Amino acid sequence: GVASSGPEFNNDFHVYFFEEVPATKTYNFAVDPVPFSDVFPNWFREEEEEENFLDTDIVLAFPSQDESVHPSFHKFTRKFAENNDNFLTSFFSALDKMSKLGVRARLSKSRECRSNCSDSRLTDSQVQDLRDKLGEALHKAEEAVHEVQLERKEEVKTLTTPVDMASWYMNE
Repeated sequence: GVASSGPEFNNDFHVYFFEEVPATKTYNFAVDPVPFSDVFPNWFREEEEEENFLDTDIVLAFPSQDESVHPSFHKFTRKFAENNDNFLTSFFSALDKMSKLGVRARLSKSRECRSNCSDSRLTDSQVQDLRDKLGEALHKAEEAVHEVQLERKEEVKTLTTPVDMASWYMNE
């Protein structure tokens, strides 16, 4: 939120979804996306507040229709909207864990982007070549993620195991 003294970090984001989005089911929202004035393929704009939201933000406003397929983040939105202290405690605990986990992804230089296409459509062989390259890239990415996960398995397990917050603070 924004206070008279400047920006304020709080649970306003969750309060917004809990209080301002009247639809309680995604299919109702799809028919009438109140309070958004503009709907794009993967983001929403509220003209009155001049705010934009990604579809990944909007999902926080609704319970999952099938938790075996998609987890429900709505319960956290409700919990955080109802209690700013709860939100801040959870946020900073997660931030602490994430900062300890860090990022060790290997970066590579970007390459020049060249089109294999002329003004016409892709040929079948060009489509197959792109599919092969995409498959190769996905395979390499999966291997890299797996390698990092194996290297850091114990550290990740320690940092992502839930702790009793009351006793954790007392031991600090």
